Amino acid sequence: MVPMVVRRSAWRCQLHNTAKRLRPPVSRRKALGSPGTNPSFTPLIQRSGLYKNHSARPGSRTAEGALKNHARVPKPWKSHFTVLPVDLPRERFEVNGGCPWQDRRMNSPPLPEVRSEQGSAPARDAAGIWARATALRDQLPDIPPLDDKLPGIKSALAEDGAFLLTARIGDRAMAFSIVVPRVAALEVLYLAVDPEAWGQGLARQLLDHLRNHSVNAQTPLELWVIADNTRAVACYESAGWISTPEIKVRNSAGRPERRYVLSL
Repeated sequence: MVPMVVRRSAWRCQLHNTAKRLRPPVSRRKALGSPGTNPSFTPLIQRSGLYKNHSARPGSRTAEGALKNHARVPKPWKSHFTVLPVDLPRERFEVNGGCPWQDRRMNSPPLPEVRSEQGSAPARDAAGIWARATALRDQLPDIPPLDDKLPGIKSALAEDGAFLLTARIGDRAMAFSIVVPRVAALEVLYLAVDPEAWGQGLARQLLDHLRNHSVNAQTPLELWVIADNTRAVACYESAGWISTPEIKVRNSAGRPERRYVLSL
């Protein structure tokens, strides 16, 4: 890969480019002579004031000394540069603080991508997330084995019309949701975020994706959430879900769950 040298000091680049414009071409330098012998040329150098504070040699404070020491002007790219691969798309870069082609996302984390997935590998990813998330939610001393959660994931995906949404950061699955069609609504049967990514907005991103899907399908959404799971309840309510009076126990843990709906 061929590197591309990117100048980082904008004011030094402007100084050097302006100096090159002020300096006459070689063909005219002989005709002009030195600044001391050509009065019409001397004021131009003096007015510019570019060299008098930037040359390292004595005598540079005079117009004649400045012209002689022109080659001594420091080249900004010799000591200030950034190497970038030339095959990076330029639309990823923009002028930032006067420095062209500087990637603003170099130090930012990659954005999550939500997509529908099928197969055994995404199902295992979902089971792993569910095991870690429920262990932290229920304050279990140990994370249950992935194989303990996988049958429930596969059973949900085996229902007619069910689909799995996965939010990935790079190649890692960090959140998922399983949606199953019911008679009058789409039920969000599973929704979980890996504890490593809690607080990063992945649950809200999945819910927004489901809202768009619901609008396109012209079908409302529903889900059941553990009534005392304040973190999940706050997430759903902030996304516009409405609680209902319906409460029932749906699993072997015996914890009551409340029904939430999201109408069109």
